[in-house]
Amino acid sequence: MIILLYTDRFIILSFPTENQPMKILHTADLHLASAMKTELSSDAAIARRNELTETFSRMIEYAASNGIEAFIIAGDLFDTGRVPMKTLRYITDLIADHAGITFYYLCGNHEGNNLGRMLPYVPDNLILFGDEWSYHRQRNVVFCGKEN
Repeated sequence: MIILLYTDRFIILSFPTENQPMKILHTADLHLASAMKTELSSDAAIARRNELTETFSRMIEYAASNGIEAFIIAGDLFDTGRVPMKTLRYITDLIADHAGITFYYLCGNHEGNNLGRMLPYVPDNLILFGDEWSYHRQRNVVFCGKEN
């Protein structure tokens, strides 16, 4: 067993039994739907919000094009717990449309532990962690996580 990542809330364990390693992509702190009120005009804030959302979309397209099987979002995908439904729907559909990738999501301090309640639905390929440790095996890798 090899420990690939260890924090107080998330652990990735690998059991090297397969010849083909799993490709994993990691991101955090994108802060989508941020108000962007600091030193940006209203138009510039809208443009920056759109850029961030497009960047997340491009990350998923990169993952799909490069055989990434697991996509870890380690907190603060959104900037607050109050995200416009249009944005939530777009992100949720984007994840659901890439069923070949499993997304593992830990909430950050900005959106709190309520992502599952915020989303219009939870796609089958989106793993949300709860207050107790849970374990999800994907091929030869085990993803372990908990909120708080």
